[in-house]
Amino acid sequence: MPMNQEQNGKRNRFSHFLMYQFPAFVWAGTIYIISSIPKITLPKINFISVDKAGHIGVFFVLGILVYRAFEPRIKESTLRFKRFLFSFLITISYGISDEIHQSFIPGRFLDKYDMLADGIGALLAGIVVYLFLRRRLKLK
Repeated sequence: MPMNQEQNGKRNRFSHFLMYQFPAFVWAGTIYIISSIPKITLPKINFISVDKAGHIGVFFVLGILVYRAFEPRIKESTLRFKRFLFSFLITISYGISDEIHQSFIPGRFLDKYDMLADGIGALLAGIVVYLFLRRRLKLK
């Protein structure tokens, strides 16, 4: 039995969601679950703690996934800066809310340096995405 246009449209929206938005939700959920674990002790390295490097890396990935979640919704002709700004603000807001969430977990606390590391990760994601897209457009 062939699908009608409405069913096909719903299927396309769902597959679009799975492809673009769902990964960002899964990653954010993973961050939430890990943040809910009481007190995690990580080793320190001379230059930077594993914790701060982890925050940068985790929020770098989240920043890219959030940017990717917006990309197909915003036309190519609009400013990429808008996508970067929305992605950055959402990622930073999630980092702040994650730190607030941790303040309610035994053995965890709100750490302004974790927030800073989250912001650095989000900013690096924006820079990498910008450089990648700039290079990709030059190759076309």
